[in-house]
Amino acid sequence: MGKKIKLGKEDLKELFSSLRDVVAGLEDMTEEELRGTILKDAANVHDELQKVHQKALDARQEQIFNIDIGGVHSLAQPEKADEAMGIEEIKSGLHIFDNIEPEKQDEAFETLNNIAFVGKRVSRMEEAKAELEKKWEAENGNKKIPDKQQVNFTDPDSCIMQTKHHGVQQCYNNFALVDGF
Repeated sequence: MGKKIKLGKEDLKELFSSLRDVVAGLEDMTEEELRGTILKDAANVHDELQKVHQKALDARQEQIFNIDIGGVHSLAQPEKADEAMGIEEIKSGLHIFDNIEPEKQDEAFETLNNIAFVGKRVSRMEEAKAELEKKWEAENGNKKIPDKQQVNFTDPDSCIMQTKHHGVQQCYNNFALVDGF
């Protein structure tokens, strides 16, 4: 998990760097201020974009499941204009977009969304790692966690095994017992 957290943080650095290259006129901001502004805008983009996509999905589901029995109602795509308008509304509320050239705003918007996504993922992994370390310490004292120690987050009854045809996988080791009639 430590490697994944490290890779996630490296991805974030690359995303910040690529966004920094697109943003102009913020040289007077400290790196910390710029990072705070980017993180705030990124979280806003991610949350609002999820709402826009959910609204479009809800409209599509309603259209599909409320089909007229006589076949009069068509399955035309929901209006993409509504989704585009929602995205433009999100862009208009971003502080950093005042300093980005119009032709680079779509790229910056996508980068902000990716920053929020990767940031949330890294944060969840760090929280899970801290919780696992706390649990390990409670069970094993101050003994160091072995490098090869693996934890299954979803099902503690399964484990990682070498399979005959599919390599290493998360599996169950089943045993069948027969009791006398």
